[in-house]
Amino acid sequence: MLIFLKRIEAIIQSGPMKISIIYLTIGLLWIFFSDRIAFIIAENEQDRFLFLSTFKGFGYVFATAILLYTLIRYYFQKFSEEQGKVKETLRTSESLFRGIFNTMPSGAIIYSVKNDGSRGSDYIVTDINPAGLSIEGISREKIIGNPITVIRPGIEDFGIITIFQRVWETGETIYYPTKVYPGSTTINWFENYIFRLPDNQIVAIYNDVTEKMRTAEALSASEERLRLSLEAANDGIWDWDIKTGLVNCNPQWYTLLGYVPEEMPATYDTWRNLLHPEDLEEAEQTIQEQIHQENGKFSLELRMKTKQGEWSWILTRGKTVAWDEENNPIRVVGTHTDISNRKNAELKLIASEGRLHTLIQTIPDLVWLKDINGVYLACNPMFERFIGKKSEEIAGKSDYDFFERELADFFRSYDQKAIDEGEPSINEEWITFADDGHRALLETIKTPMYDSERNLIGVLGIGHDITERNANNSLNLIQKWRLEQAETIGHLGSWEFDLKTGTIWGSDEGFHIYGLEPPDGNQLPIREIEACIQERDRVHQALIDLIENDIPYNLEFEINPADGSPQRTIISIAELTRDESGNPSRVVGIIQDITTRKLIEKERETLLENLAQTNEELNAAYEQLKGSEEELKYQFNSLALTEEHLRETTQYLESLIAYANVPIIVWDPDFLITRINHSCENLIGRKAIEVIGKSIEILFPPDQIEHSMRLLKTTTAGVRWDTVEMDVQHQDGSIRSVIWNSSTIYDANGSLPIATIAQGQDITVKKRLEHENNLSLEQIQKNLAQLAILNDQIRNPLSIILSITESSNECDLFKIIYEQITRIDDIVTHLDQRWIESEKILKMLQKNYNIIASPSAIQAIQTYTRRSDDNEHEDREFSLKSAGLLIKEMEAELYTILDSIDSFIFVADYETYEILYINERGRNLFGNITGKKCYEFIEKDQNEPCPFCTNHLLMDEFGPIGVQKEEKRNTLNGRWYDCRNQVIRWNDGRVVHLQIATDITEKKKTETELKENENTFRKIFEESPDPILLMKEDRFIECNQASLDLLQFETKEQLIGLSPLDFSPEVQSDGRLSSQASVEYIRSAHENGSCQFEWMCYKVDGSPLLLEVSLLSIFFKGERMLHTTWRDITRERSRESNHPK
Repeated sequence: MLIFLKRIEAIIQSGPMKISIIYLTIGLLWIFFSDRIAFIIAENEQDRFLFLSTFKGFGYVFATAILLYTLIRYYFQKFSEEQGKVKETLRTSESLFRGIFNTMPSGAIIYSVKNDGSRGSDYIVTDINPAGLSIEGISREKIIGNPITVIRPGIEDFGIITIFQRVWETGETIYYPTKVYPGSTTINWFENYIFRLPDNQIVAIYNDVTEKMRTAEALSASEERLRLSLEAANDGIWDWDIKTGLVNCNPQWYTLLGYVPEEMPATYDTWRNLLHPEDLEEAEQTIQEQIHQENGKFSLELRMKTKQGEWSWILTRGKTVAWDEENNPIRVVGTHTDISNRKNAELKLIASEGRLHTLIQTIPDLVWLKDINGVYLACNPMFERFIGKKSEEIAGKSDYDFFERELADFFRSYDQKAIDEGEPSINEEWITFADDGHRALLETIKTPMYDSERNLIGVLGIGHDITERNANNSLNLIQKWRLEQAETIGHLGSWEFDLKTGTIWGSDEGFHIYGLEPPDGNQLPIREIEACIQERDRVHQALIDLIENDIPYNLEFEINPADGSPQRTIISIAELTRDESGNPSRVVGIIQDITTRKLIEKERETLLENLAQTNEELNAAYEQLKGSEEELKYQFNSLALTEEHLRETTQYLESLIAYANVPIIVWDPDFLITRINHSCENLIGRKAIEVIGKSIEILFPPDQIEHSMRLLKTTTAGVRWDTVEMDVQHQDGSIRSVIWNSSTIYDANGSLPIATIAQGQDITVKKRLEHENNLSLEQIQKNLAQLAILNDQIRNPLSIILSITESSNECDLFKIIYEQITRIDDIVTHLDQRWIESEKILKMLQKNYNIIASPSAIQAIQTYTRRSDDNEHEDREFSLKSAGLLIKEMEAELYTILDSIDSFIFVADYETYEILYINERGRNLFGNITGKKCYEFIEKDQNEPCPFCTNHLLMDEFGPIGVQKEEKRNTLNGRWYDCRNQVIRWNDGRVVHLQIATDITEKKKTETELKENENTFRKIFEESPDPILLMKEDRFIECNQASLDLLQFETKEQLIGLSPLDFSPEVQSDGRLSSQASVEYIRSAHENGSCQFEWMCYKVDGSPLLLEVSLLSIFFKGERMLHTTWRDITRERSRESNHPK
């Protein structure tokens, strides 16, 4: 039996399939052999049947029982084995869980929940891992079995109990974001993962991330600065895969050249096709040589083609960052920087130095340079002519080698004066040139010369020949005397009434007409003048009407001279002038004593009434008339002298415009250029003859013509420019930035604009320097912004580590964590590369702004770039300290640059107006007022923010608006400044108001003088009692009111543009055709300088008019024109023809 059971056990071990086969086999054998056994055992058929029915059924039952037993025993054994495996798995899992629970770096606490879980006391601690004990700083005995409120008093206010209840009720897993937990003495940050166990216990896994968050906050601020810097720098970044030829570029790489990324494939061939043919071979050769070197760095300045077909200068810098197994470069990264402005400036500097050398060699002035001992170092050809020797013979010698001691001492005394005073010394001296012996009067300017460290190196002398100017000054005195004589002869005086002081200035003849001796300064109170006027109220009211209502002032009245002489009749004509604000300031006028003329007219009327009387009376009347004619001729000669003075004044104004040291341009209402001065020629690189008569559009860059013309058209509506910035294009293609002021000139009626004059200031160099400074600062900000991207890349792998730690039940967790840490290491390596790029930016700053970092800062950067992976953690701490030192030194260098700017600059808190910084120029003007209120020390008598403060113009609801420009007068020192205001963020994070103010006081004075001279010239022209016109070829282009009155025209537009032939008969009185005579007279005036003749024409009403015409050939606005003066001699000739002597 035992053997049988063992056989069954063996069968059971064989498995269900074998058991089934054995069962079927036994069954078949029993069926097959049961009948044979029955025949052997049973003797008859009945016994055989009984045997078969009994034993065959018994065999089936026995076999089935054995089968069932075997199957039951088999499955029970399998079940026991599975149960053992499950228990073993559970023990392994529990061991693994306990090992993870006890060794995990995060704190883990298991809570059992009682009641409804709505209060902190409902959560009882049942277990806590060692990391949790370390974080909480409490022993296991004090925490197990206690509610959470024992560990964290006040946690119910923290908000986490609500999260616990939600997890307990719903069974969901919740990540509770980083929150601030208020401890007893410090502020700590925790992040929590909360989930429910199958037995309804709550598990909280948490980390103390206080240090991480503090570090993240500091890093976030640094990354934000870096991100802004990288975004603002606008440099292109490229990544070249050498094997595939593909180049990965950022969008700025394309926009530098005017493209968008989709316009061209990102390949090496694309870059190659954009290179200038002359740069291609050298660039490829240099790159191939350098990328195979050990450091793999290269830097090239290349020309690349823009989308507009132009060539831009690009600074390409790259470095090999990956090699294959055979040490061949396979990956190169680098940057593109647009340096077109810098390169163009370098080319211009070279050209400028050449021009300067040419200027010194060709200038008609004497130029020389001495050292501090008076020994000649260099001189120009004009000085060689003076000495009579070549510069090689002059150099190394002193004045005592060429002149007598007395003259040499004289020269040296002014050298020493310039050295002692530290500023230019000016004197006049007569010299004799050695080459031809001629004498010249020199205006000599001697200036001390210093090197870059303000050490005296010598004296520069420039001698300007003023012999002709000295003669002209003498001539001007003679001309002034002539004008005074002309006024005396013509009984013509001029006067000006100052509305502020109530005084009248008058010429000498003006006072003589009123019977007064000219007082000191030629000024008297107006009441003393009006006391001589018989109709004082009428005359005074006319003056008031002129001032208040702009009614023309043209009066004839009688006066009683103050010296008791007989009553006189005078004509007074005046015009009102206004100040810059448009308020009346002065009345300017002329007076003429017409007493004699009135007497003559009265006598002439008496003679005409008695013409019918006797011949003797007629002869007496004729003699009297002849005397009147002589008097009129005498007056005409006086007026001719006045006209000559007017012409000389016009020439003086023309010279003032032509030789002004700022560009001046004039255009007509059709925007055609009519005049430019010498400074404007230098600005655009063209001569006046090339642009006069052409559209002003030719001065602007093609892409700015539409914008510029819109600004120009505003001047026709009376808009006055005040510091409008517009670009002009030099003939060589370069763009010059210019600030313009303009003024529109109107006709005599003040309604129709006839021209616009504009004065500019070239600010190209200033803008270029500001632009280069901004580019450098923007590059620093861009590098700082890159750290923001790296921060995200560091935090993402850490998030993955936490997620895997939470959800994984596998044993290979360590491998995943290791892979993520390796990735973090790669990111930090990439951060190192960004620091290396920061070193390149420092070198660029050193090159362009002469910034020299201290040896300690340079050593810090070099040490940082050489650190190894073995001491990575230690080197990273050192690099942060070194970078901080470098930033402080760069800030110091930035302040040095601001102190060197000639404008005064200050930075004030936007809200409190506190001065945070003021440069050296500002400290010299207002003192060191850092920490004070800007309005209390920069402006006068201000105890609160200035009413004209621009703060509200600099920001809106979206942030800073940009640069706001204004011109204003400082109330403290009275000087004018061109101010640039902008809101920026200071280095301590505050929003501040930055102002850069440039002194433009001298410019304002020059503008005022120019306007006064222009008004004086225009007033003399318009108020002259004689008809005066200006002709171009045979057409009138300008006229005064007297000419309109004579011809009976109502407006200038009716006369301007006509020819004298348009209102003249076909034949003149001498029998010549008017067309033929006109051509001959005009030709004679141009050939001989002047021409005088009689001309017959018609008034508007058709009445005949005989004129005595004087033509004077002048050069006006770059063209030959005729200055025309008329005198009506119709009555005179009529009397002569009717009454011959």
